This record gives sequence, structure tokens and C-alpha cells, in this order.
Amino acid sequence: MKTLFRGILSLIIGLVLCVASFSSCTTNEVYDFEFELPGQIVTEFGKTITIPFKARNITSIVISSTPQGWKVENIDIHNWTITITAPESFASSDNKIVENGTLKLTGYTAAGTAILTTSYLSLLRLEKDLTAEYSNSYIITEKDTRYTIDVSHKGESGETISPAKVEVLWQSAIDLISHCSFYSDSNTFTFYVGSEDVTDNDGNITGSRIIDGNAVVAAYDSNDNIIWSWHLWLTGSDPNTNAIETSAGVFMDRNLGAYHNSNGSTNGSEIYRSYGLYYQWGRKDPFVRPTNYLFADGRDQYVYNYTGSSQSFLYVNSETEGAGTYNYAVANPMSYVLGEEANGYDWLYSTHDNTLWSDNAK
Repeated sequence: MKTLFRGILSLIIGLVLCVASFSSCTTNEVYDFEFELPGQIVTEFGKTITIPFKARNITSIVISSTPQGWKVENIDIHNWTITITAPESFASSDNKIVENGTLKLTGYTAAGTAILTTSYLSLLRLEKDLTAEYSNSYIITEKDTRYTIDVSHKGESGETISPAKVEVLWQSAIDLISHCSFYSDSNTFTFYVGSEDVTDNDGNITGSRIIDGNAVVAAYDSNDNIIWSWHLWLTGSDPNTNAIETSAGVFMDRNLGAYHNSNGSTNGSEIYRSYGLYYQWGRKDPFVRPTNYLFADGRDQYVYNYTGSSQSFLYVNSETEGAGTYNYAVANPMSYVLGEEANGYDWLYSTHDNTLWSDNAK
């Protein structure tokens, strides 16, 4: 008998799509249509679960699409629930089953406006719980896996926080990590890491691997102020396995956040992939490389928020209120603080301190 794996249903806040006429899009209609729970666990094959959703001024709902092998039924428009039944097996046993896919529901208002809401149905084989590891930066190496991290601790310290929400602040590619959920009762954040195909020189698919990239997840208070953030480094390389021992100590074989080790290559693309991330001395949050190898266009690498919109890093100086302080640095992880000549061009305006990072403190 096959060992049962837990599948996770990560319910994604619905995207609103107005497909009615222009006139109905511009009226003062008020409506909402979204799944209520941030996530739901399917613990066994064939299990049936009832999921609540929120709907305001929605008069009818239809199922637009369902992943193959999943059963979606009993849309109760009075109690605002929907019943979902997981497949009886993994896809390896039945090629008609899609283990991971998107459920789409369309709700209609009395005026005929259509609103689309989606959720991610997943019968996952792999999960990884990192909640026992408190850190500012997590190395993510497993493909097709749902990860869980603790978001109640400020890095490795014992100082705790209680976020009102947690979201992806930026990531190096759209949906690098996806189907994210924040659980306020346990102060945990879950996300799904997929994979990409590996091909040979003839374009034949020979396998799959984790997608290289970086992301920063931010915790917010009830006023939408960032109170802490965590870096996620997705890499197909295990830093412990590939570590290099020298007389000076043990080192990773690549820069933090790098996609690749160029091994002395003179190829521009190989060098570029080995860049990794940039840091201001003593700041925990990373910055990305330039888009151009020689920074000729003066732009940073493109990054994206949780909705897929492109984001830009800011460059601030002493004229920006609060800049140059520890609190500002924590609350603004996407702001590069330009230094001043008076303090050795340090981002911390009160002093220039070479010991912000050292061999025994950070």
C-alpha cells in the first residue's frame, strides 16, 4: 500500500475580473467574492472537505474550471460554502489525475458583472517544516514542496512579533514562490516551491529542478508598516554538501543568493548568474544586482510582488525622514540608504561602525 502523503489546498484570494460591458464596470456596484480561509489540509486520498467563501451582492456562481481528478460540487449560495473532494490516488497511478491545479469560480452580480476567484488545489507529495529554525535567511533546496517558516521571531533572536499579515515583498521572478498563506493563530507562513524542466542539447526534457531565485517575505502590523522581513534563497545547490574548506575556514562555493558558480568562466552570462545579492554593511535585507553587467543602463534587476507587479528599489538620503537609523532600515527593506561623507558613507548616520558584522556577531 502506498504511504499516504498530505496534500495541501492553498486558497488564494480571488482576482477580480470585470468582463461585463464598460458601463457596468464604471457603476458604483459593490461586491466581493473570495475564499475565506487562507489554507486547508487534505490529509488523505478521496477526502471531502467543505470550504467557506465570502460573497457580497453575488446572485449566482458557476464552476469555470477544475483540475482533472478533483470533484467540486455543492456550491451553497445561502451558507457560502463549497464542497471539494480530493483524488483517490497520485498521478503516477492514474494519468487522468492532476495533482496540482487551479480551481476557478465565477460569480455574477445582479447587474451581470462577472467576478473570478481562484484557489489552488494540491495533492502534494512533499512538505518541509522549518518553524524550529529561526533565521533572517532560509535556504530552499527542495522542488515541488510546500515550506512552512516561523514569522513570530526577529531572525535568530528571542524577540517576538505578532504580525497582522505576511506577504511576499519581492521576488526575482513571478510566482517563484506561490500559493502563500499566513496563519495568525500559529504565526506561520507557508509557500509552495515548484520546478522547471531540464533539457538536453536537442531540447528533450531529461528531468526537473528547483527554479533558482530570491525572495523577501515581510511581516506587517495593523497599520501596514513592515515590522520584520525574511530572505528566501531558492537554489539547486546544497551549500553544506558543496562547501569549500580552506585554511581560513569553511565557505560556500558561491555568493549568497547566486544562481551559479562561474568557476572562473569569462562568459558574461555565467558571470552574471554568479553575482548573488548585495548588502549594506550590517543590514540584514538583500539588494539585487543591476540589469546590465556593467550597470550601463543604471537599473536594478527586475523584481515582482505577490500579485506579479514589478517593483523598484528606492535610493534615499538624509533628506528622507527617519533614514539612516536602524528602525528605518528594518521598516524599509527595499530602500538603499545613501551614505554621507561625514560618517564614511555608512547607511547608519549616527556612526560609522565596522563591527556591525563580525566573526562572532551580526
